[in-house]
Amino acid sequence: MHVFVDETGHHVLARRVVEETGGNHTAAAKRLGISRTTLWRLLKNSEG
Repeated sequence: MHVFVDETGHHVLARRVVEETGGNHTAAAKRLGISRTTLWRLLKNSEG
């Protein structure tokens, strides 16, 4: 799956994929084609 997401929606997509993978961040990152660290940053940055 290759996904392009603009700056306003990247964390929304990341959260959705984490939910779809049952909270498995490793699987979500793999599905998004990003590292777990990048996924963590996306989720952390969306909180504040």
